[in-house]
This record gives sequence, structure tokens and C-alpha cells, in this order.
Amino acid sequence: MKAKLVVSVNDLGSPVAIHLATSQFECYPRKIFSRLPALSLALDVQRPTVGASPETLRYLQRLEKQREEMARAEQGDHRSFFAKYWTYIVPALILFLVISSVQETGSGGGNGGGGSGGR
Repeated sequence: MKAKLVVSVNDLGSPVAIHLATSQFECYPRKIFSRLPALSLALDVQRPTVGASPETLRYLQRLEKQREEMARAEQGDHRSFFAKYWTYIVPALILFLVISSVQETGSGGGNGGGGSGGR
């Protein structure tokens, strides 16, 4: 019979937990004691592993960079409305003038009318 014993220890080396696992799911005491010379025990000691530490320095640098970008954006553009958006206003005005001139020329000849209402 094969068994695996895992002892988990803390940073100081004191045992925290013990786990016993067998290769067979059913473990009968009579079988174990009758086959004691055939018992194979594997012992593993698990020490705590240090996980990945947070990258606070990189995070703080990125946060500072974002703050600087926001400060620059707030200081940014102090031009007037027309100075900022003249490229949109001028084509809209030209389009408005063209459409209004087309409407004026199209409605100019309609005064001669139907003529059937004269008494």
C-alpha cells in the first residue's frame, strides 16, 4: 500500500496542517496491518511560498502620469468658441447660403399663377 503524508508548515517551521492520502480510496485497518511490510510512505513538507507582490511603484507612476495629463488638459485651450470651431461654422454658413439662394431662384417665377379665378 502506498500513502502520501503532506505536512504544511508556517514561516517559522511549525506544522499547521497534516494531510494523508492513499492511492486506494478504501483503506481497511486489517489490510494495512496484515501488509505492513509492503507499506510505502512518502512524506512531503510544504512551506509557504511568497506570492507576487503588488507593483505599487509602477502603479503610482502611472497614477502620477494620469494626474499630469489631466492637469494639462484643464490648462489646455482657452480660445473663444469661434476660434475653436470656425472650421465647422464656415462650411455650414456656405451650405446655408447656397441652399437659400437655390430656393429664392426656384420660387421667383410663381407669381403668374393659375389664372382661372378671375371674375
